Amino acid sequence: MPTLAEQLADLRTRGGNLLVEIKGKHTRDEVATIIQVIRDEQMMGRVFIQSFEVDALRYTYEIAPELPLGLLRSTLDADPVALAKELHLTAYNPDGNALLAKPELVAPLHAAGVAVMAWTMDSAGLWQRLERIGTDAIITNRAAELVGWNSAFLQRASADPTVQITSPANGARLDRAQSPVIAVAATNADTVTVTLDGKKSAAGRRLDLAKLTAGRHTISTEVTGPEGTATATSTFTVTVSQAGLGYLILTSGADPSAVTAMTLKLAHAQYAELAAYADRQAGKLVPAEVASVIASDARTLALK
Repeated sequence: MPTLAEQLADLRTRGGNLLVEIKGKHTRDEVATIIQVIRDEQMMGRVFIQSFEVDALRYTYEIAPELPLGLLRSTLDADPVALAKELHLTAYNPDGNALLAKPELVAPLHAAGVAVMAWTMDSAGLWQRLERIGTDAIITNRAAELVGWNSAFLQRASADPTVQITSPANGARLDRAQSPVIAVAATNADTVTVTLDGKKSAAGRRLDLAKLTAGRHTISTEVTGPEGTATATSTFTVTVSQAGLGYLILTSGADPSAVTAMTLKLAHAQYAELAAYADRQAGKLVPAEVASVIASDARTLALK
């Protein structure tokens, strides 16, 4: 798991904002430490703080009043507007089902300049119901699908086909241990074709990064509909890292003795020796296809 600093550093260079939840009771000093990390990473303008803990939000406002705040709620308060003013909230963030049971709360919050963010809603049917009552944002476990749903919602008035590759995101840097799914959001389309580096693939297919060469790869898609065609591309990079190489070794299907030998070389940063070993054992103790990838990544690390 990345630290908060590592995640912020990645977003600073890759793009994107971060919704940070302060979970559980925190002292003022602990909240101050979190905020200092955000300051050190120069991400104060791209972070939103939310919590169930009122004290955590009070401390945040005292230390960094410029940070937007959201109050998480399992049940609705009798007067969310008054509470929002008291806590200097940017958003009131209730359980989505509770909000759907009392949608009339949205309008007065909006009138007070407070957004409404519902959690944790994981189906298109619920997203549509929340949109209809004026919900500003949705917290979900299905982020890539929600991005596609949002795109389709914004573009559905047009008869022209549209398409967007929502995963992997364009410009993403992925290591071997990740396994993203190709996600495509299309509107007004009868057919959808997808290629990976020019070879036929499909939306919904999980990418096995252990089998791709290090470097850049391109996903392309074309959709056709009654009113024409549309295309989109997304380029991502498979990066080489010690952790990713460790994942390759452990999931290689190699003989246990070979896994042990390669892991020891990796642990001691003996990358050139690891590459040579993988080459020697290719098709023997190590399956040939994965051996070539292990050797290639090890040589890349040896040059760093």
